[in-house]
Parts: sequence; C-alpha cells; structure tokens
Amino acid sequence: MKTTTIITIFTVIMMAVSSCQDKFHMPFKETDEGNEKISFYLDGAGMRCSHEHGYLGMHTDTKFSWSDAYSYVFKCYIIEEGTGYRWGEIILDIRTEYPEKITAGTTYEVTEYAKPLTEEELEAYYSTPHVWLLLNGVPANEGWIKFRSYAKGIASGNFEFDYIDEDHVTHTVRYGNFDSAPASFADYDPSFLYSEYF
Repeated sequence: MKTTTIITIFTVIMMAVSSCQDKFHMPFKETDEGNEKISFYLDGAGMRCSHEHGYLGMHTDTKFSWSDAYSYVFKCYIIEEGTGYRWGEIILDIRTEYPEKITAGTTYEVTEYAKPLTEEELEAYYSTPHVWLLLNGVPANEGWIKFRSYAKGIASGNFEFDYIDEDHVTHTVRYGNFDSAPASFADYDPSFLYSEYF
C-alpha cells in the first residue's frame, strides 16, 4: 500500500512537471502543416505571430513568407502572449550558396548582417549566402535556425538567437518555433523587408 502511494505521488509530480515544461517551452505546438505561425520566448516572455484588424474590423494579413530551393524568408508582426500588446516584428532570412539547397535537419548558424540599401547591395543580396534573424530591425549577433520540414509549400522549424539592443543590453530568444506556407519562386523586393519599421 505504501509503495503504491509513493509511486502514485511520484507519477503525479512527474506529470505536473512535464506539463509545465511543455507550456513553458512552446507557446504553440510544433506543427509542419503550413499554419503561418511563429512563436518564441524573448527574455522569458512568450511571443507569437499577430494579425491586426484594419478599417471596420476587416482582417489585415501581417505576415509574409517566401521560399525557393536556396532561400527562405518569413516576416510577421508579433504580440506578447496573454497581453495582446503589439511588440514589433520578426524576420527570418536565409540564403544558401548555390548549389547547396536548404535541407531539413541542417543547422544554419547566424552570419553577420548587412542591410541592403543600394541597388548594388540589393543585387548582392540575391547571390550572397547569409542567415539573418532580426527582431524589430535589430540583427542577431549569434544563433541558429534548423528546419524540421522544407518542402514545396511548407517550411517549418526551430530557432534561437541573441541580439544586443541600442543600450548594449543582450536579449535572448529561445524555443523559437515556426510553421509557414511560403509562396514558392515568387518575385519580391527585399527592400520591402528592410524598410523602416514603424
């Protein structure tokens, strides 16, 4: 009887601990279905992809995702989980060196950021390999992105990074999780991604 009680108590505690860990680690469940969502913890606060309601409550799409065999971009506005406070925006931007294709299961480390400003830099953007993760226009100084799935019409994965703000304070992004349905081989202008924010 005593052994059964101890085992029961231990089991209940372990279930409670694992349940709390699941809630902490992922604001959203990991999916690979093209759900157009992103979530992460910024300095311990849960963040997620946001949609705004425009004029007369009409829905306004606030995300953009695009991919081909060698590049992937996902940009969306984010809010703080539980508050609805619009915090800013996040960009995931990766380009491999031809003929290396983006593959699921490969970890891509953050590279030094160079915002494309001139026509020449925009041209270089299309040919220069890079891994940029930005929060409100501030680039990560270290981190990674790893795809769980990278197939036509669906790109999903995980990421983590650190960045330093204008006050020289380091912030951490952990347990990053995204699932998108990017437009494939579409034309887009990267200056749209790196225009002024707000």
